[in-house]
Amino acid sequence: MKKLIILTVILLSTFQVFPQNEAWERISPKPLETSLTAITQVPETNRIIVIGRGASIMYTDDIGENWNVTYQPTNNSRFVAFNKIHFVDSNTGYIVGSKSTILKTSDGGINWQEIIFPGDRNLSDIFFHNELHGSIIGNGKVYTTYDGCQSWDSIVLSGSGLHYINDSVGYLSNINTSLYFRTEDAGSAWDTLTVVTSMDDFKITKIKYQNDLNASVSGRNDYGTQFVFKTNDGGQSWSEIEIPNITWVNDFYFFNADTGFAIGATWYHNVLLKSTDGGNSWSECTMPYTSWYLNSILFYNDTCGLCVGNYGQILQTENLGDNWVIYDEHKTILRKTNTTVIIGDSNIITGGYIFNGDAQGTIYRSVDRGETWVHSIGGNGTYGITSICFINEEIGYACGPYSYGDILKSTDGGGSWSTYEFGNWQFRPYVVYFINDSVGFIGGEDDDTGCYKTNDGGISWYPLTCSGFTPNYVVDFSFVNDSIGWALIEGAVLQTFDQGETWDIFDDFGYYYYSKMKFFSDSIGYIIGNYMYKTIDGGQSWYQIEAGLDGYYWMTDIDFPTPEIGYLTVDEKEETLLKSVDGGESWFPIDFPCTTTATSLAFFNENEGLVFGNIGIIFKTYTGGIVDIPEFPSNNNHTADLICYPNPVKDILNVKLDDTEKSFPDKLVIYNSFGKKVKSVNIQIIQNEVSVFVSDLDIGLYFIATQSRDKVIKSNKFVKM
Repeated sequence: MKKLIILTVILLSTFQVFPQNEAWERISPKPLETSLTAITQVPETNRIIVIGRGASIMYTDDIGENWNVTYQPTNNSRFVAFNKIHFVDSNTGYIVGSKSTILKTSDGGINWQEIIFPGDRNLSDIFFHNELHGSIIGNGKVYTTYDGCQSWDSIVLSGSGLHYINDSVGYLSNINTSLYFRTEDAGSAWDTLTVVTSMDDFKITKIKYQNDLNASVSGRNDYGTQFVFKTNDGGQSWSEIEIPNITWVNDFYFFNADTGFAIGATWYHNVLLKSTDGGNSWSECTMPYTSWYLNSILFYNDTCGLCVGNYGQILQTENLGDNWVIYDEHKTILRKTNTTVIIGDSNIITGGYIFNGDAQGTIYRSVDRGETWVHSIGGNGTYGITSICFINEEIGYACGPYSYGDILKSTDGGGSWSTYEFGNWQFRPYVVYFINDSVGFIGGEDDDTGCYKTNDGGISWYPLTCSGFTPNYVVDFSFVNDSIGWALIEGAVLQTFDQGETWDIFDDFGYYYYSKMKFFSDSIGYIIGNYMYKTIDGGQSWYQIEAGLDGYYWMTDIDFPTPEIGYLTVDEKEETLLKSVDGGESWFPIDFPCTTTATSLAFFNENEGLVFGNIGIIFKTYTGGIVDIPEFPSNNNHTADLICYPNPVKDILNVKLDDTEKSFPDKLVIYNSFGKKVKSVNIQIIQNEVSVFVSDLDIGLYFIATQSRDKVIKSNKFVKM
């Protein structure tokens, strides 16, 4: 054990760390990128909590002026979707989601604990009468507990939209039938009811009872036509309600007996409908145009409310819903980022798809190292940007497979773009690449010619129709010098020795799919996709590198700002961002506070860089992405000021919190030897000591620190046995 501890300390002393409060700064979107599914207010408090996909929770105590975001609160998978949230009182609340996820809080939503629930069910709704008695629904059953989630009774009942109008009477809609259910004994038994209309093919999508007598229901017929019905006699009779143009209703929300809202959409944009007579008539609210769905609404006083939806969207009203405005700093610029380049010291160009369909491409530019972004081109219906390449700081090209024979050219460093026409509308360009100022290639897909070449800096282009192997379905190029290069095509790698005039299959990589190939020097290069290969002799020989991940995954981008420090983005996996500190020979995942997948990298140096990805994310780091721990002296004789025991520890670590001089800590954070945050404990009440379970940590050396408003108060090290 002593040898293990000494070795770990020696290894750690070779890893340089710098003081920094946060490893990543969120540039876009703010406060969150994930689809927000439900919003609620904690009873008897000002706290508003929003949940969403990507195992994400965020809360505000100042009506949205500032949001506190928690990712994977109990180490949940980022592929978990939180569906519904319900609070019993000001302290006790519950969340349910996919993958049989149930979370509980006892401090008003600051900290959450996982409740084990068997199987892999999508739990879609929840309601608790008190801390012991509650119900959840999922996968065609209603589960009820009477002992605080220790055990569950179940009833086979297919439904969604669980809600109660008092402690005993509740309702459950049954999607895609005209049936719904009612309980009068808090869920022990359910009666089957029917929405009786003149249509035989009416199917419920959402039902909401305001009280014993009044309810609204939305649904469709077999032709997909939307209808809304209303009852004023407890469901004995239903009458059709005239509604504005709307394709479907996602939810009903009633602020009081008279004022309510229907959250819905047409095929083209979102719609909020308002009723002031208990749902008997509806009118359309004024709101900004967006094609993103809205999911949940909340009023926190008599006039002001918030509405949340997909892609982190938040809308606000201050006049009881008559008008809605974009309330947050949501500046999502791309649905997916495909490519990013750095020009000079501070100019960054990024491109991908916007939110209006795959054929809609866009390019954004930053001249301040990624702090702010300006729209260069996009939304014209012709480009889905997949590649950007600059010859120098002024002249660059961009392309995408939806342009049908056209590429884009910029002569002002990416500030504006013009169209260059190949004259072959069947050609779908995917990648643009220049060897030098004069020689470049455009690769893509065509029945005959999938590759064009220029020898005059892009002024003119000619198809490669040589007698050898002509590249087609090209996704990337990479050259080690002016003559020798490679082309990635579907299922194979090609090589050329004559500046791209002729090509042959390069058998060393086998017939697999690859996404990107990059050389970072005359000798060192990488190819990534389903597998990763590295060369250290300019491509004469290659050997496979393991990324250290299990199962299937797809590597999308790689960057080495120094010969030793590298970064790798990965799709289809829990880990979406990896780092290497030994020249790519080994990789380890690093904390990336994001609910979606990283797809593109742009690093200025080993510490400062940006990561882009799906749903328009842009994150920036000044610390290499992992150094969010305080600086710890490498002197082993240093006496740290945070007292923690026993040390070494096996199960429970006790941490002294007293004798703080300026402020009491609000958080205790534990990091592993790579600087990755592995555990965080919020401290809500003043106490002398806190006990932390560490039995789930791997054996090794860890840092521990107490923080107040993200400032380190005291710190120490401990060893997990």
